[in-house]
Amino acid sequence: MDRSEPQSYLAAIVESSDDAIIGQDLDGLVVSWNQAAERIYGYGAREMIGRSILILEPPGRPDQTTMILRRIKTGERIGHYETRRRRKDGALIDVSLTLSPIRDTDGHIIGACSIGRDITRSKAAQQRALQLAAIVESSADAVIGMDLDGIVTSWNPGAERIYGYSARDILGRSITRLAMPDRPDEIPKMLERLKAGEQIQSYETRRRRKDGTLVDISLTVSPIKDPEGRIVGTSAIERDITLSKRSEQALQKAHEELRERTEQLARSNTELERFAYVASHDLQEPARTVASFCELLQRRCAGLLDDKALEWIGLAVDGARRMQRLIADLLEYSRAQTRTRSFEPTDCAAVIGEALGNLRVSIEEARAQVTQDALPSVTADAGQLVQVFQNLIGNAIKFHGDEPPRVHVSAERGATEWIFSVRDNGVGIEPQHRDQIFEVFRRLHPQGKYPGTGIGLAICKRVVERHRGHIWVESTPGRGSVFYFSIPVQSDVQP
Repeated sequence: MDRSEPQSYLAAIVESSDDAIIGQDLDGLVVSWNQAAERIYGYGAREMIGRSILILEPPGRPDQTTMILRRIKTGERIGHYETRRRRKDGALIDVSLTLSPIRDTDGHIIGACSIGRDITRSKAAQQRALQLAAIVESSADAVIGMDLDGIVTSWNPGAERIYGYSARDILGRSITRLAMPDRPDEIPKMLERLKAGEQIQSYETRRRRKDGTLVDISLTVSPIKDPEGRIVGTSAIERDITLSKRSEQALQKAHEELRERTEQLARSNTELERFAYVASHDLQEPARTVASFCELLQRRCAGLLDDKALEWIGLAVDGARRMQRLIADLLEYSRAQTRTRSFEPTDCAAVIGEALGNLRVSIEEARAQVTQDALPSVTADAGQLVQVFQNLIGNAIKFHGDEPPRVHVSAERGATEWIFSVRDNGVGIEPQHRDQIFEVFRRLHPQGKYPGTGIGLAICKRVVERHRGHIWVESTPGRGSVFYFSIPVQSDVQP
């Protein structure tokens, strides 16, 4: 092309431009349409020349172009006007327009020249930047920008709240003023790591506020890179974790105290159980001696003593025998914790059979009827499970009403445990006594009305809890009771 031909040269500039350059008459009809206009708007020159520029108007803005043309007709130039346009495919794009009047050789305005630039990406980037800035400004965390020497370049309100310095106090100054006196190398070492491209995540440390108080901080620091990928600064997000650290320390202290108290309680319980076992074991012989000699005195001196003396001796014998039973039951209660066996697969039907064998005399004397459903196998201490069933069935026989005792044993599978039940038609239990009956030596009836010391259910409770289960009762006075207890479906953990 010969540069001496100005029109051809100008036409080449228009065609090679990255901006859409469009010529239109004063009625808005397109008279020229360069390649950039085709790329930006999607229409070819053949499609647009001779057609109204209004085809680019998005819905809802029908008068915008008309008003612009009115201003052009007055000779006004419109520069960097940002608006939206619709492409051929219907997509909306952001554009920046500069419009100028076109004049003929006599100076009359005969049309308009529009130069449009697609700013969709830059507008989106600008919007993202505004959103990011709003997030930074509203963040409760400190968001701090620094150069590679640790000089503060940005400081949000969250940083001001945490550290007490305003942006005016800190911008242009070193971040090391926040460092702890006993950690002078901490921040310089972090900056060296950041210069090498490393990111520091969830790093917990302490910082000094403007008023000299100390604050616990969790910080994440990342390198900032320019478009060429060079590291030019750092960005830090810092969170005040002082309260959570104090709570954590308090919780840890509470856990330590609880652990110590639990250990002390365990030691005390062990010592108490050992004492109870030794005491009850050692007391058996003196109690047996007292009872035996009282009975001997009763037999040999019956003819030498009056009725009152014999009555006193009888009371002494009864008391000694009762003391023997109490000591024996206390020893049995202690053994429920000290003399145990490992858990192993246990057939509950066989367990019931052994318990009923032990209760054969009581069953026959009371003409009791004991029935059972199909029972499962569980992981348990078989000997202790016999104790539980024997005590529960024995109580059902003991505390019967006017009719012969009827006892039924069953089991139901739950999600994680077997629920066993022992149902009877006995005298029942008042609601206020349902928890008390599992206490050691707790009796609900006068001495002599029913035999026993009141320790059987306490033994049941101790055994069931050793098996990681629980025991309870449901009862209606005069209509019987149902005792329930649970055993985990499978237990690999030894107590």
